[in-house]
Amino acid sequence: MRKQSQVELAFTDAIMLGFNDLPVRLSGNIGGTPGAVIIGPKGVVELKEGVMRAAIHVHMNLKEAAYFGVSTGDVMKLRIGGPSGLTFNNVHVRIDAAARLNVHMDTDEANACGLHLTKDVEIFK
Repeated sequence: MRKQSQVELAFTDAIMLGFNDLPVRLSGNIGGTPGAVIIGPKGVVELKEGVMRAAIHVHMNLKEAAYFGVSTGDVMKLRIGGPSGLTFNNVHVRIDAAARLNVHMDTDEANACGLHLTKDVEIFK
């Protein structure tokens, strides 16, 4: 749960909705982001701010962080192999005792590197 609502959009979804220059932010960092009116089957919510593109980030626990030699706030690299492979250079580290190693990226990022087609994945400092 967060103190304030937010909307995280993939780049192509943002463009389709008319947001041509959304800031890339870590979840929860909504200051200075645009707002939106969200209409759904249960009603309407107006956000004064909180629309962003989520920054790619990795969650890990304390033991995993020690293994990689990183702390919360550090930035790592994520290399995806395969025919459309690429390296993401700004993977933000988030550490929590209850976490298990996992990377959060949006569908545009995953599709760009063909993530679903490879098992060749490496995260490093």
